[in-house]
Amino acid sequence: MLTCSLKVILSFVGGSITASLYYCQSSWLMLESF
Repeated sequence: MLTCSLKVILSFVGGSITASLYYCQSSWLMLESF
């Protein structure tokens, strides 16, 4: 979750909101798979 929030912040700085959402969903799916 921490890495997800960090990626979201970085993406906001970069201006890529869709990328942040994609990273968040992928990270959550990986956590759920474990």
